[in-house]
This record gives sequence, C-alpha cells and structure tokens, in this order.
Amino acid sequence: SSGINAEWPLRPGEGVLWKNVFYLLIQHYRNTIAATNSDSIKATLSQQLEDHIAEGISFYNMLVRQLQKRYKVNYKHHTQGHNRSQVLALLLLHKLFLWIGDLYRYLSQTRDTEEWGQARNFYLLAQTLAPRNPRPYHQLALLGKYAHRRLHAVYYFTLSLMVRNPFTQSKEMLYSVLAELRRKAVLLAKRDAERSKRNLILPGSKEVYSNKVVEWIFENAGDQSLNIPQSDLRKRFVVYLLSCLGGLLSNIDLDRVGEEFRYFNKFYLHYLKLVEYHQDEVYQQLFVVLLYTIHNTLHTDQSIPMLEAFLTPALDVKRITNYCDEEADWLCKLHSPLSMIMLFAQSQIASSGVIEQFTPHFQRSLVSWLNALQACIYKYRKYTDFTEESVVLKEITLLRGVELLSSLQNITKPFYLSNLTREQSEDLGRAVLVISTFENLCPTLSFMECADDRVFTYTHPVPLSEETKEEEKKEKEEEREEERKDEDLSSKRREEERKERVEEGSDSDGPDIEILSVMRITDNAEEEKENIVEEKEDSEMSELKEKKEQLLQTLQKKQTKSDEVKAAVKMIQGMRI
Repeated sequence: SSGINAEWPLRPGEGVLWKNVFYLLIQHYRNTIAATNSDSIKATLSQQLEDHIAEGISFYNMLVRQLQKRYKVNYKHHTQGHNRSQVLALLLLHKLFLWIGDLYRYLSQTRDTEEWGQARNFYLLAQTLAPRNPRPYHQLALLGKYAHRRLHAVYYFTLSLMVRNPFTQSKEMLYSVLAELRRKAVLLAKRDAERSKRNLILPGSKEVYSNKVVEWIFENAGDQSLNIPQSDLRKRFVVYLLSCLGGLLSNIDLDRVGEEFRYFNKFYLHYLKLVEYHQDEVYQQLFVVLLYTIHNTLHTDQSIPMLEAFLTPALDVKRITNYCDEEADWLCKLHSPLSMIMLFAQSQIASSGVIEQFTPHFQRSLVSWLNALQACIYKYRKYTDFTEESVVLKEITLLRGVELLSSLQNITKPFYLSNLTREQSEDLGRAVLVISTFENLCPTLSFMECADDRVFTYTHPVPLSEETKEEEKKEKEEEREEERKDEDLSSKRREEERKERVEEGSDSDGPDIEILSVMRITDNAEEEKENIVEEKEDSEMSELKEKKEQLLQTLQKKQTKSDEVKAAVKMIQGMRI
C-alpha cells in the first residue's frame, strides 16, 4: 500500500516471482499439453495457460505504472538526468519490459499465431533502456526466426554478439541460420543457372513463376536469370551476401564465397537499376552484419571488397544533384545511403585505418559524393531557419550499445528546420553528421577553404612495399589470434557461469538477467560521489565526537571547581556562626 520500496531493486532475488510463478508454471503447462492425447484436456489446459499469461501481462503492466508513479520516471524520456533511485527504477523497468515481451511471445505460441508485434514492441522498449544488454537483441532475433525472417534473425543475433558482454547462445543460433542460408543459396544458384540457359524471353511475354503469372516489362538480352520479379531480385542478393558472410565467419567452404559474391553483385546492381534507394532497413541491417564479419574474421582481403561493393552504388553523385535540383524531398530519397555512410563514418572500421585498404577508386568516389552532399547542404540551409527542437535518429538509438559503433554520436545541435518535415530534418542531420565525422576521422581526406564552404580533397597514401604489407598482415593476424584466444577464455568463463545459473534453475530462454550484470550498467561516477560524501560525513562525525569529549572534560573541570567553591563558602559561613 505504501508503494515500492526504494531498496527493492537492489535485492538479488527479484527474479524469483517471474521464475516460479510464471516461467516454470508455463513450462509445466506446455509439457503437460504436449504429453496429453485427449483433445478436450488439451483445449482446457490451453485456455488455462492463456488466462494465466494474460494475468501475468496485466500484473506486470500494473507494476510498470506503479514504478513510474512512485519514482517519477518516464521510460519515453529516460535520457534526462536522474538520481540513483530513478536509475535503478529504470533498470527494473527494463527487466519488466523483457518479461512482458516474453509473456506476449508465449501467448502467441500458445494460440499458434504469428502475431509477434506486441512482444517486439516491449523488447525494443527494453533495448532502449539498457542498450548494452544483449538479451533484448537475442529475443528480437528469436522473433525473426519464428517469423521466418532470416535477415532480421541474423541482424539481431549479430547485435547480441556486438555488445560488451555478448550472449553466448546467440553465436550458435547465428551460425545455424547462416548455414540454412548457405544451403538455400546453393539451391538458388542451381535454379538461376538453369534459367540462364533458357531462350531469350521477349518483353511483354508471360510466364508462370512462383504460382503467379509474371509479365516481363523489361528486356535483358544478357543474362536471363535476371528476368525475375523485383521482390525475388531483392531476396537473392540478400541470401547470396549472407551466404558469403556465413562462409567467412564459419571458415567453411571458402571456395564457394567468390562465386556467391559474384551472384550477389550481379543481382544487387540490377536491383538498384530498377528500384531507387528508399527507406528500407535491409541496407542498414546488411551493413551492420558486414561490419561484424570484417571485425571477426581473418579474411579481410575478402570481406572488405564485399563492403566496398555494397557501399559503392550508394555513392552516386548524379542522384544527389538530380534530387537536389528537381525535388523538394531529395533528403528522404537519400535516406538509406545517408544512414549507411553515417554508420560507416562513425564505426571503428573507418577510424582504425582499415579505410586505407579500400581501393583508390572507392575513396575518390567517396570524396566526390561528400563534395556534392556538402554543396547541397549549404544550398539547402542557406535559405532556411532553425528552431530549437533537436532530432534523435532511430538507428543511433538502436545501435548505441554496439561496441564497433561506440563512437556513434547523436545530433546535439538543433537541425529541425521550420520549412522541413520531421523525416527531412532527420536526413539533414544525418548528412551533417556524415560531413563532420569524415572531417575528424578520415586521414586520407584533407580540406581546402572555399568561398562558400570547405571542399574535400583526396590524398592517396604512399604505396607500401610488398615486404611491409606482409609484415603488417602478419602483425594483424597475430593480434587477431590473441583477441580470439581472449574471447575464447571469456566465452568459457561465461559458459561456466551460465551452467551455474542453469543448475540454480534460471531461465535459459527467458529474460532472467542477473542483477549484478544489470548493476554494472549504472553510473560509476555517481557511486564515487556517494563514497566521497560518506567519507566526509565520517570525518565530520569523528570531529563532532572529539569536540563533544572536550566539552565533557571542561564541564567536569568546571563542576569540580564549583564543588570546591561551594565547600569553601560553607566553611566560611560556619566560621562566622
């Protein structure tokens, strides 16, 4: 009745309620339903299980409201300043959102439906409150796997492995999904080879494809495997690229990687000829998986060309100038290229000297693209007015816990313009971040002062000798080997800790997180301040004690003197009598 106790978030057994009342009971219901042969009993148990899950959802939603009211916090505006109790309340909200997401996931599985929207929303809320915790990414990847959206599964499993304390189970599941994609790539390659051997399909002719009658509206006299619907083109370049990355990560069948990469490049370029870049998250997701592959594989001589081939079509100067001159919403049409180049500029790949391994052609294309973007930004901002409202980018909110993107910076200055929509303002902010980040990070780009604005100039690095290249390559391989050994040791330790938690009865599939790992996310500076305050209070208390003892001693001395005076007065009075 008096609300939630402030000390409650510090107790190590806060997951006991979830484990005993909900998770274990739900597992017991599932096992009983699976072992029952009677349809009527199954229906009764399923209904009881749905009711129990619904009660759990309402109970935890009530806890969320109580926490927000008691500690005066709002999870939608959690980036503002908070005291220690409010920080702990937000961390507890993070766990509550994970549990609510799990309950919605169990409810969809019990009803045998594909409705994962509610669970996904609560997992995303949990991720925003604790972006360095791998559990929300892992749970989102499970939803992608259940929904047969393999790219989403690979993307979120990758994010779960890119945080400071990666989730060990995500690596096994990631490799499993990539293995499925490699098998699918083999089947697609055979099918495409058969299609390329067919006769020329004339424009306007019809053919049954995937149980649909497809009318070909474009002519491609070179490769008939490209004469497929646009959705299948998109599916193919995604599958082929993920198959390549799966081969590099698992170090299996590396001889197939080159062929699959050629397939990817063919379908990717042809898809971009037919479809302009639009606000599609597939580009950002593939780019993040590429970054993870480059960082975690020794085959950088194969993975870097893939990243270059993936980014090069985005560096189209004509697209920038045409959009800027003809259409008012040119910023939104550049959303996907701006997002990818912004993440690339703020990643450790660009700042660690790896950009030197890209070809001079790519670096010159990057410089030309930056110059065109800079000119358009100057032209666009010259006749507009700023307001005081700032912009928060979605990809930075999602990826700010990733170690490879630890230098991600949001827009601190107001870039919301009075005559732009919200989406256009966000893309203008992305463009400004791209320019400012390359000014600071890229060593091969220099700047010349122009009358209106700065101009990027390309300075090609001095070519190294073959011996120097081999030495540097050996040094990098040795460093990578040492890092891998350290990762293996840390993964073994985490595996042992996980086994200990499993023996204690913790949830290996649910979001039961140890409070100690959550408490590591809290601000260490605040704890140091509290320690300093405690030391000051202790010193002040000791000084007060010393002063008190001195006062007692002086009072005792005065008391003895007063007693002596009284005795002398009595003696004098007796003598007078």
